[in-house]
Amino acid sequence: MSGIGCCGTLLGVRVDLVRCADAQLLLEGPAGLGVLYDRHARTVMRFAVSLIGLGDEADEVVQETFLLAWRKRSSVVAVNGSVLPWLLNAARFEALAARRRRVRRESRVVPLDLAVHDRAAASSDPSGLQEVLSGLSETDRAVVEAVLVDGLSYAEAAERLEVSVATVGKRLQRARARVRAGLRTAAETSKGGC
Repeated sequence: MSGIGCCGTLLGVRVDLVRCADAQLLLEGPAGLGVLYDRHARTVMRFAVSLIGLGDEADEVVQETFLLAWRKRSSVVAVNGSVLPWLLNAARFEALAARRRRVRRESRVVPLDLAVHDRAAASSDPSGLQEVLSGLSETDRAVVEAVLVDGLSYAEAAERLEVSVATVGKRLQRARARVRAGLRTAAETSKGGC
């Protein structure tokens, strides 16, 4: 078979992709990748599950591993004609990245204890700040809390709240305007009542 690809012909007979070495399959196009996937996906999946457990993340690791193999097909290293060691190593890195994403995602979810928040706001500002803040939407309050209370940058707040940076900026601008207007109204009301 030297000199011809797996999809080539030898004495008028088409060479079957199933008999090709893994490294050659990657160079044969999407059909070759499909055969490679059929050969090794189950093993890569078992390896991914052993690293991060069952679920969508393991499926994602397998898909990302084969996508990476396709993107780097010209530089994938085969060991004794098999790319399985390369696939397992790539799957390990993908699984570690998936685990880091999960930890980051879980660390972003911080339960807000409204009772503590309301007591702190009431005790620190008797001029109606609590009333004004309670009038904000839940998302606007979350943005105010992330940026102004927790001191996060717009990008960090956007990541925590899973919105765009532009959304954080616009919501913060709107919340500040509402708080200013609410505090002005509260101050005018208290001056007029004295």
